[in-house]
Amino acid sequence: MFMHFRRRLAAAKGTEEALRDIADILHEVSGRVADRAELVDRIEELELSRAKWEAELEGLLMKADSKLKASNNAEARTRVMKKSYESFADEGLTDRETEIAQEVFQHIPDGNVAPSRAEPMPAMLEDVAQNDKAAAVRMKFS
Repeated sequence: MFMHFRRRLAAAKGTEEALRDIADILHEVSGRVADRAELVDRIEELELSRAKWEAELEGLLMKADSKLKASNNAEARTRVMKKSYESFADEGLTDRETEIAQEVFQHIPDGNVAPSRAEPMPAMLEDVAQNDKAAAVRMKFS
């Protein structure tokens, strides 16, 4: 019986050692799992910060692209307006204005004519005489 007791005692000691080994392994595994969880959290943080950074860059690129398009459109409008203005000035409207002025002046007697019984017509004031600015204003509102 004593032998039997010793065997049981040896078996119990073996079981106890096996359980301690299992507990140590479980403790080590749980530590690694905790470390892994920390790593996973850190990776998720890094991925989130990278996604934010990429979104900010995308927004800046879109903003720069819209400013580029707006400036190109403004430049194109300026070119079109300049061409329109140049073609308007080159059409010979000054010749047409000159023709109209000559036609009108034909009907106006010279201020230096000999006096007659009728009251002489006064000379034209400079304010109403033909000049480039007045022609431009008339063309603008006609």
